[in-house]
Amino acid sequence: MLDINKKKSILKNILSSATFAGSSRHQELLKYLFQQYAKGVTPKESNIAQDVFNRPKNFDSQNDTIVRASIYQLRSRLEQYYEKEGLQEKIHITIPRGQYHIEFASVHKKQLSTKLLILVSLIFFISSCFFAYNYFQVLDEHQGFHKKYQIVPHTNPLWAEFFDNNKILVIVGDYFFMQEPSRLSPLRYLREDAINSLTDLEEAKGLYQEEYKEYNKAPDSFLGYHSVLSLEKILPSILYNELDISIRILSQVSFQDIVDNNVIFVGSLKTIGILDRFLKEGGLELEVATPENRNIYIDVKKSKGDTLISPSRYSFGGVQEDCSIIAKFNGPNNKKILIFAGIHHIGIMQAIDNFISTESRENLLHEMREQFGQVPSSFVSLYRVTGYDKVNTTSVLISLVNVDN
Repeated sequence: MLDINKKKSILKNILSSATFAGSSRHQELLKYLFQQYAKGVTPKESNIAQDVFNRPKNFDSQNDTIVRASIYQLRSRLEQYYEKEGLQEKIHITIPRGQYHIEFASVHKKQLSTKLLILVSLIFFISSCFFAYNYFQVLDEHQGFHKKYQIVPHTNPLWAEFFDNNKILVIVGDYFFMQEPSRLSPLRYLREDAINSLTDLEEAKGLYQEEYKEYNKAPDSFLGYHSVLSLEKILPSILYNELDISIRILSQVSFQDIVDNNVIFVGSLKTIGILDRFLKEGGLELEVATPENRNIYIDVKKSKGDTLISPSRYSFGGVQEDCSIIAKFNGPNNKKILIFAGIHHIGIMQAIDNFISTESRENLLHEMREQFGQVPSSFVSLYRVTGYDKVNTTSVLISLVNVDN
């Protein structure tokens, strides 16, 4: 039987995890439930409303669902924690359905379930990457692909640290989709700009319970084709420099994967997912679009107090405005995270182009040396991008931040 100190240690690990880092409300609620558990008290809905959410004594649970919604969200966040960071934990904190108290439960290691729809798309994606890997190797041996492709040398200070550890995880951002019952088919798939993760969906259910009550996470996600096309430009440099790489979509990445590997991310800022924690630690705040506001605001901290706003405008077939980010941060376990991102297609592609293009890359290094006297090991570079899809795109460096300072 676990003593109270061991249980406190389990609680501490959960509260300090990446899953709970962005939600002080869920942290406070879980701490309160633990305090009641330690006292041997089973709290009522009214107790939680008054003690945690500062509701009055005449709290009306029929008209105010904050406790039920928050408990539901907390239960889902705990499940999310045990699917990733807490995957190896043998003792779980659980909240029984329909209840308002926590329990400590021993769990047996679960066998991996087969998610057929995701597996099919992953097989196709991994097969394509495997083909690309062998294709580039054949080119190297028989055609000299270092002449055909733009290769970024391993000595380049923008990513030289990646060669200290031969393991690189390339992550491609995939878009979050929801599902709901439909009259025409068993399920209908939905996508909203403001909902980019299971946590976002849970919060939407808490705020707009009636509107989102039948929405659930879809078994499939969506992979933007521009993110995949960008791999064709970045993979030659990795393969040419003989690094050990693996490729995954973000929804299949765990916190442990980031601990074990240097990471290169390619994709939309809307699909940044678990990596958002490291961006925030580096001073990069992202405010994703809302139904009322279809822009994404990018706030680069540590930039002399200025708030930099980069609105995006997507026009099918017309001139587009976007932003590109090339950023490098410290990851856990002395690893590095390199991010190539945009909001829409042209921003993602331009981020890669600015890195592999010798001229653009040298201009970025020159700006770093001019501003900081050296090339910082962690930085954020933000570009404003205009042009058409895949052609006639131009970018201007509008912010460069030394995250080391």
